[in-house]
Amino acid sequence: MRSSDPYRLCDICGFKRRMSELRRNWKGFMVCAKTCWEPKHPQRDRPSHKADEIKHPNGKPKADYVFRYATENMLTNGGFEVTGSAAGEVFSGWENVGHSRFGTASQSTTHKSEGYYSCKILRTSPLDNIYVGRYIYPTEGETLRISFFSWASGVAARYSLFDHSNWNWVSGYSATGKVVGNPDSFWHQTADQIVVPTSCTQIYIRFHGAIATGVPLYYDNVEVRKV
Repeated sequence: MRSSDPYRLCDICGFKRRMSELRRNWKGFMVCAKTCWEPKHPQRDRPSHKADEIKHPNGKPKADYVFRYATENMLTNGGFEVTGSAAGEVFSGWENVGHSRFGTASQSTTHKSEGYYSCKILRTSPLDNIYVGRYIYPTEGETLRISFFSWASGVAARYSLFDHSNWNWVSGYSATGKVVGNPDSFWHQTADQIVVPTSCTQIYIRFHGAIATGVPLYYDNVEVRKV
């Protein structure tokens, strides 16, 4: 018995070998030196060279929009998930329903872009139009990105922006509202950018009912963010 050269099993083939007949491979296993050991192949090493830098003569600069809109939504309850508690407040955070005697505004589960509810506006009288609105408080000169989803069937959705500080409509908007989306019974996203007018610190945003009576419009996921 050679105590200085004991037996051990090969970690690959399992044969019983003397320690002098084994060799440690590149993975750290003790294997048969003559039959199981093999060197590490060069292709298993990470390449030591750096990749070639390819430059295009007319290349474009890197995009800068990744975090461009990563600012807090200036609106609470933009998804109309929470009902209002104050008098005349259908949705929490939305000040009022304008011209409510000419229609209804309510939470809807029939059509929703996200969450459990959307805002359903139904005009019931041809005399005037109903709308849901609220105030936002921007800083003059800054750029705002206004986005939301609308669902309409046969009639177009509309929204408007009123400069409450200067008592005038924001450029591109009017009392009848800006036509958005597509009346094809699908959800469509609208994303507009505006520059806050001079001396303006308060804008009223409102979402209108349909031009025609008896036809519901749906709005959801309203966001106003600084660009």
